[in-house]
Amino acid sequence: DVIEAILDWICIDSMHSIKGNKGLYYHPLRIALTGKESSPPPQDIIEVLGKEETLKRIEIAIKKLE
Repeated sequence: DVIEAILDWICIDSMHSIKGNKGLYYHPLRIALTGKESSPPPQDIIEVLGKEETLKRIEIAIKKLE
C-alpha cells in the first residue's frame, strides 16, 4: 500500500534529516492528521496517534480530496 509505505518512510527518516522544503509534505500531512493548519510536527502527531489511526486519517483526507 502506497500510503503505508510513505508513512513508514516518514517515520524511519523522522523528517529531520530530509533536505529541502519540509512544508511541501508537513502542511498537507498536518492537515490530514489534525484538521488544523497549525500543530506540533507531523512526526510527533504520528507517534501519538499510532500507525493505524494515522493511516486511517490519511485515507479519509484522500477521500475528501477525490
